Amino acid sequence: MDTEPHLLESERVNAREKLKQTEKELCVVIDELTGGAQNFAKIRSKGDAALFGRPTQAMKETWSGVV
Repeated sequence: MDTEPHLLESERVNAREKLKQTEKELCVVIDELTGGAQNFAKIRSKGDAALFGRPTQAMKETWSGVV
C-alpha cells in the first residue's frame, strides 16, 4: 500500500485549513484598521492577480468545487 499520496493529501488539507484560519485572523485585523471586511477582499484579489495573473473571482469560477 502506497501511503505517500495519502500523506501528501493530508498535508495539503492541513495547510489549506491553516491558510483559512490565517486569512480569518488577517481579515479581523484589516477590518479593525480600515473599518470594512471588503478591504480584505480587495487586497486578496490584488494579491491573487499579482501572483496568479487573475483576480480571486476568476480563480473561484475556474476552481469552483475544488478544495
